Amino acid sequence: LSPNGRNLLVHTRQSLWDSSSYDNSLWLYETEIHTKILITDKLSESFKPKWSPSGNQIVLLLNEKSNTNMKNETKNFSRSFTSQPKPEQHIYLYCIESQRLIPISIGSEIPPIITWVSNDSSLYFATIQSNPSNDDDHLNNGEWKDVIQHRQ
Repeated sequence: LSPNGRNLLVHTRQSLWDSSSYDNSLWLYETEIHTKILITDKLSESFKPKWSPSGNQIVLLLNEKSNTNMKNETKNFSRSFTSQPKPEQHIYLYCIESQRLIPISIGSEIPPIITWVSNDSSLYFATIQSNPSNDDDHLNNGEWKDVIQHRQ
């Protein structure tokens, strides 16, 4: 239920037998007029969507890997253990008023933690760099050199 009590998020999971996977959909149910709107059918299972404090926005992650990409990754993994560059990751903001998903580029790591500030003006998130390169060692010498700030 949204903080303002006007909307409800509903997560549905449906089997996709042809691809041996699941369709994870996120729906917005408007409690006053009893309608539902599909936000996405590619919701990531690794992160629970979070309402903004006002209830006007939702932050979420999408599963951006297709089944074809997953097959290719398995093939590449079996060939070698060399590190491949990680793809650009995004978090998404869904605006209740405009009914739009807005992508925000966040680098190559998926954040395990995302939180809103109390007035909807900013999102904070933390990531863990799994295999830092030698080129990135100089970033740890300065304070807050690896912080990316996004504002509305």
